[in-house]
Amino acid sequence: DEACPIYEDMIANHMVGMEFLHKEFGVHPRIGWQIDPFGHSNTNARFFAEMGFDAWFFARLDYQDKEKRLNEKEMQFVWRPAADSLGNDTQIFTHALDHHYSSPEGFNFDMVDDDDPWINEESSDTYNAPEEAQKLISDIDDRASHFKTNHMFLVFGDDFRYMNAHQNFRNMDNMISYMNANHGDKYVFRYSTPSEYVDAIAALNVTWPTKYDDMFPYSDLPNAYWTGYFTSRPNNKAYTRDTSRHMHAFNNLLTEQAFKEGADMDEALEKKHMIFDVIGSLQHHDAITGTGRQHVADDYSRRAAEAMFNTSSLFGGMISDKVTLLTGIEAQDWQQCEKTNATYVDCSPMAEPLADLSKVVVAVQNPSTLDFSTVKIPVADGHYEVRSFNETSQEFEEVDAEVHCFNDSLTNGTSLESCFLHAAHATPANDISVLLLTK
Repeated sequence: DEACPIYEDMIANHMVGMEFLHKEFGVHPRIGWQIDPFGHSNTNARFFAEMGFDAWFFARLDYQDKEKRLNEKEMQFVWRPAADSLGNDTQIFTHALDHHYSSPEGFNFDMVDDDDPWINEESSDTYNAPEEAQKLISDIDDRASHFKTNHMFLVFGDDFRYMNAHQNFRNMDNMISYMNANHGDKYVFRYSTPSEYVDAIAALNVTWPTKYDDMFPYSDLPNAYWTGYFTSRPNNKAYTRDTSRHMHAFNNLLTEQAFKEGADMDEALEKKHMIFDVIGSLQHHDAITGTGRQHVADDYSRRAAEAMFNTSSLFGGMISDKVTLLTGIEAQDWQQCEKTNATYVDCSPMAEPLADLSKVVVAVQNPSTLDFSTVKIPVADGHYEVRSFNETSQEFEEVDAEVHCFNDSLTNGTSLESCFLHAAHATPANDISVLLLTK
């Protein structure tokens, strides 16, 4: 997706994908295949350009924009995002598919379709190659009238196609063979790739139109704007952000760990790859958008929860090491508080009044590049004394803190008191601080 993700997760997703392709296949892709997101952003165009892509392809653009581009032969253009600050060096060739990402009408050859197969055998009762060829010629001639070059890019397939790949390719083989044998004076058919196509039209030295702004909001029909997904399933969107914060905080600690002499990084790297993979999946245009089916959305949340849970022990161990190094405190059991909303706190010391506890030590991590000046902690009631560890004096010193409580109205008519501790305490960028909570 290009509307809902934050840029850090977009970059992380690309990094993981590139790493996989390089490791498994030894390739660095040049083309972005972005055919189904619901609108396209300047940010993504910039990322693709700066990540080494020569071009990208997509299918969804506003129906009025598409009609205008078809009429003016501008379905292919050079996108220059943020040209005011980046100039013309950051640009990417863009190809908008003219008939969505579907096969030409009447040429869907998969087992889930009802279109006729392409039959070349003249002795067959179902021989239909001449008729099919005329239908295809009509389709291609119409498409060609909307493009600047004589190289045509036709896609074959659609959602959930190629369930029977042999059937698809057997029919396309027949089509290519017949068209080249009988209409080769006008057309040359071949299997190709987006990169081969881009190289072919680049060799023609065509002057392309330019674009500078984004493609939001996307509308495919009058009064049919695809904007609801900006806010749909807000809890899933929030959980994706929580997982992202967890991933980046974990990765910061992991980087510090890697510089330690003799550090065993095998388990840590395995956990890192797992959570990075999950974050990549959550950027899908039916994941963070909230447009998938309910059981699919539930599965995304399950994967995110598992990724955070499976890294929490290692996460806590690295935090414990930093706290011990800073303060000398050796905690027996650090708990990472994930469910810190207003109606439930999963860390038992925070979920109970401190009457039964002598003290609680809270380690606050700031994985960002900015200093934080305050700390907000969910607590059970409104009676606490807060002290912060001073690294210079090596002592805990009192800080200004207040607890604010309010009542949450529940659906059954009852209310629940929720309390948050606000402490005026600085946590430096890329560092931790330690608080001591007492009665």
